[in-house]
Amino acid sequence: MITADRGSSTISLLPGIGDGTFASRSVVSAGSGPVGLAAGDFNGDGRLDLAVANENVNTVSVLLANGPGTFGQRSDLSVANAPRSIVVGDLNADGKLDIVVSNSGSNSVSLFLGAGDGTFGPRLDVAAGTTPTMLARADFDRDGRLDLAVVNEATNTLTILTGKSLAAAVSVSPSSLDFGRQVLGAPTVSRRVIVTNAGSAVLNVSSVMISGIPPSFEITTDGCTGSALPPRADCFVDVRYLAAAIGSTAASLEIRSDASGSPHTIMLAGEATAGPTAPPSLALPAQIVVEATSVLGATVSYVVSATSAAGDAVTVSCVPVSGTRFSIGSTLVSCSAADATGNVATGTFTVVVRDTTPPSVLITSPSPDVLISGSTVAVVVQASDVVGLASLSVNGIAATLSSGTPQVGTWRATVPVAVPVAPGNALRFDALALDAAGNAGTASRLVDNDGIPTALDHSRAEGADQSDRFSNDFNNGTTAGTLTRNGWGTKLSNTPTGTVVGPGGVRTTITGSGAGPAKVSACVGATKEVLLDVAGETADFACNPTTGTITVKALSAVAPAPGKVGTIELREQLSPNGPWQQFNLTTGSSMSVGSPATASASNTAPIVAELRQIAGTGRETVVGSYQLLPGASVDVSATAAGTGRGDLVRVNVLRGRVP
Repeated sequence: MITADRGSSTISLLPGIGDGTFASRSVVSAGSGPVGLAAGDFNGDGRLDLAVANENVNTVSVLLANGPGTFGQRSDLSVANAPRSIVVGDLNADGKLDIVVSNSGSNSVSLFLGAGDGTFGPRLDVAAGTTPTMLARADFDRDGRLDLAVVNEATNTLTILTGKSLAAAVSVSPSSLDFGRQVLGAPTVSRRVIVTNAGSAVLNVSSVMISGIPPSFEITTDGCTGSALPPRADCFVDVRYLAAAIGSTAASLEIRSDASGSPHTIMLAGEATAGPTAPPSLALPAQIVVEATSVLGATVSYVVSATSAAGDAVTVSCVPVSGTRFSIGSTLVSCSAADATGNVATGTFTVVVRDTTPPSVLITSPSPDVLISGSTVAVVVQASDVVGLASLSVNGIAATLSSGTPQVGTWRATVPVAVPVAPGNALRFDALALDAAGNAGTASRLVDNDGIPTALDHSRAEGADQSDRFSNDFNNGTTAGTLTRNGWGTKLSNTPTGTVVGPGGVRTTITGSGAGPAKVSACVGATKEVLLDVAGETADFACNPTTGTITVKALSAVAPAPGKVGTIELREQLSPNGPWQQFNLTTGSSMSVGSPATASASNTAPIVAELRQIAGTGRETVVGSYQLLPGASVDVSATAAGTGRGDLVRVNVLRGRVP
């Protein structure tokens, strides 16, 4: 009788006398917490050996008998958590006893396949129920193999593990080999088949062979025949296609073993052809030329194709590959095409990434409308280029990058100018930008230095820049602007509703001081001017573009000196190169000039009209005058009187009194 002494980590042996009594106890050391025992002849010497489940240290102790009631040094097998029950039996039907132990702490059973010499193979864990505690073995399904019954204490269930689930099993990969089309007599490279023991017992492989006529396939390496594969172990077989006969050939690779379903087969296929001896035909693009998209170059895609004389599949590869970013410059692309028989064709072409796009350049400062003083001018330039600027200069002076990048940035240059810079003396600034490829971008700015905004800096009749004349399309023209000339500042703005003298009117105010009056030219037809010559003077005026009539209201006529009367002058040239008539409007008075000239009926005082002759030097002479009473209207014209005589001025009174 044998007992497991859990508390003392020993096994007690009581030899039977044969009459129901036992001899004195002998003790054999086991692991910590022995709870399960099983006996069997593990090494085939005719003596019963012992296997002990040690719960506290998760081991199974194997004690081989070396005499009557005595045992040799124990060997320990590691198991899962908290082993309890243990049984022995030939579970894989190889004639050698195996050990099975239940692991109550890991919900599994551990299987050790015996080698027949007292040693055991690697542990194989099989899932059971929750808290398996007891084991029993028997052939429950009458298939000649031992099965297991496992008692699961926590769930009050019984798990049955059949002998088939504890046997060896074969898995092969791949399940078939197709060598494709090959040239007759040209063997392929070998391809490998992996044989894996997918079961829980040792897999014994007895043979590997190829079946099929004619013998067009060959085993080049057999690493499986004679193998004893533990669970989850594998071996391999290498096979190649000999292409020994024209046409398609099929065969099978057979793996024979002690596993169920043996032999296991892998289908083999191949086709032998006469095959081409010439390499594939490789179609390459001509030189590819693209524009750079950045300083890094450009991404270039291309198409390369190849065909085989026998219609075989052709593998094409190129370096650099299509879709790669190519640097600026010329890059050689090398391509190769290989058919199924190993014939190879090669070729090259070039990809050229170039930069031919000039930089985009814009001078943003100074404004064309400013008055320049001093010996230098700060010129600001906006420039962009996909590759990036190498340099930028203004009038030959190197600019520096003040913000941004060479691809998109702001550049500044301090440009010297002739001193003194007189108002009205135009200055020209020329910017030159060069990128890394030498492409040039240019921009120019003319500053006429009269301080007049470009939109206002022209005469309506001539459409050209005038250095002494401020003009604009006042009929729905510029809504706001500043005019300066020799120190004068004139501001134009839309007149608020109710104060305008006509549709599309504007209001003008003169500020600062200067050497001469500020002139505002407006309206179509004969030349007309509004003169504001004292700081603070303000007038509303509007133009009728159909009739050429300008209407002016003096809102503030400032006296030029104490004791003088302040007036805003509205003048009209009566004929080309002929005399002018000038109407002097005091504060609050208004009138229109065109054809005819009419004083507003709401005026409280007459408007003095002067006839003036203006010499080429600019000297003006008053040659006559009259007055327009409120509401009066006249038509004034001038005609040349002949050689040596003055112009003839005719005043035709249309309405009212003209003293």
